[in-house]
Amino acid sequence: MRRLLALLLVASPLFGGWSACYKLQGNGLGTTNFPITLSTANNAQMAAIMGQFAQAPSGLVTSTSGYDIIISTDPACDISGKVPFERAIWSASLVQLFYLGTTNGTYYLGIGNSAITTDQSDPTTLWGSASAARVWHTPNGSTLASPSPESTSNADSGTLHSTPTASASPVGGAATFNGTNQYLSFTGLTFSQPFSIFAWINPTSIASDTSFLGGGNGSLGFRVDTAGKPYVTRTNAADDSRSTVAISTNTWTRVAFIQDGTAHCTYYINGSAAGSYSGSSCQTAFAANTTTIGTGFTATRFFPGSVAEVYILGTNPSADWAADDYASQEPSSTFITVSAVVTSTAMSQSNIF
Repeated sequence: MRRLLALLLVASPLFGGWSACYKLQGNGLGTTNFPITLSTANNAQMAAIMGQFAQAPSGLVTSTSGYDIIISTDPACDISGKVPFERAIWSASLVQLFYLGTTNGTYYLGIGNSAITTDQSDPTTLWGSASAARVWHTPNGSTLASPSPESTSNADSGTLHSTPTASASPVGGAATFNGTNQYLSFTGLTFSQPFSIFAWINPTSIASDTSFLGGGNGSLGFRVDTAGKPYVTRTNAADDSRSTVAISTNTWTRVAFIQDGTAHCTYYINGSAAGSYSGSSCQTAFAANTTTIGTGFTATRFFPGSVAEVYILGTNPSADWAADDYASQEPSSTFITVSAVVTSTAMSQSNIF
């Protein structure tokens, strides 16, 4: 049964000072300390309330920076119950939020409060609690700026090489590469086993082995082979093992590589396990080398296509974590349902479906 996140409006005349307060009921797998995704890009029902996120008078938001949007545990969206969240994208056409929670818990989304004049988001706590070493949203769907923002406390902003372009992903923004000389580079990561890699990738070609991510002191490369199978490799390693599932060109796929700390690794494709192995490529930790997106660790094997939502975790999350990660971000997601819209100003209810 598909995980479901019911998004219901709380019909209170007070709303804790908010113009609208929505109930978020998670029906996922109960994963804790999880960065739950809310996006108008991948869910038609979320898109239907996009107008509420616009600035007043056309919408409910009063802050020019979107500060009066929060996620709370309080049924009236009171700020005292605020949970760590990130406002990754807030624009006239796209909203992408992440909040720290349990995927079958209950939370509340507040929109529009003229008393809020400072930023309520806290992405470094959000991703730190989720054991993220680096998080790149790549970055906003319209402009790839240099440096490219990174969401953890490491603030590992990158450099554009040969001007990759901004594009759209299933949940927000993406970086698109020409497969010849375009990529992003970041400072070196340093952490030991276990570790995990999550990324959306959309190759335009699989004619040759290409790397969508590279780095680490063992010169790790995260690639797609000519059969369309993602894999991880290390310099001079003879034991590279491929995913058991091939991906398609011109199709967004969520790929993950989870290393468990004992030289055993598991691949995940769209939230499902897709093969595992043990070997030297699975033993190497990240340390002190430049990290790249769109190419390998030596700026070779350039990736033709788009990459988005790259997460490097300094831990080995569970299979449920991988499943919830995909379910909350997949195209045409049903992770969130919206039943009704009520605002404190109009105090009238209208069904939107």
